[in-house]
Amino acid sequence: MRFFRSLRWNIAIFTLLAALSAAGTFLPQKHDSPERVRFFLSVHPAVGPFLDRLGFFDLYHSAGYVGLLGLLALNVLVCKLRGARNLLSSPIPPTSAPQTVVDVESPLPLLSALNRARGALSARHYRLREERAEGETRLWAFRGLVQRWGDALLHLSVLLILAGAAYGAYAG
Repeated sequence: MRFFRSLRWNIAIFTLLAALSAAGTFLPQKHDSPERVRFFLSVHPAVGPFLDRLGFFDLYHSAGYVGLLGLLALNVLVCKLRGARNLLSSPIPPTSAPQTVVDVESPLPLLSALNRARGALSARHYRLREERAEGETRLWAFRGLVQRWGDALLHLSVLLILAGAAYGAYAG
């Protein structure tokens, strides 16, 4: 499944879909104007039948095009399922997430320094988590929770558009 999460794979699918969509835009399509397809075949007797065998005149209904849409949907689904646990999990970044560690010394008493740090970070819309152990206090500050859901909704809308395209291609 790692292959389907690859950015290169994603770019390759999008590039191929864009190229095929451009070809489908510039070449006449049987579904829209069969007379223009017949005219194209008569004017281009060498290239026309070859393009017809490859399905370029019914491109948006071809198995290859719909298959690419399916691969794109699989790519989006695999990427989002991998990160789905982060949507529902505690808003604490995993240990593998990039972190900045700052050791702070303050002339203020610990509780006053923590309260000032909490206030400053909260004013900048950070979410906080605090742990105390063995005379140490650790404070985590993070944000981006809304971004997680926005990203998920964006990708869900891509899946819905792909499902609509597949439905439209076969059900009309």
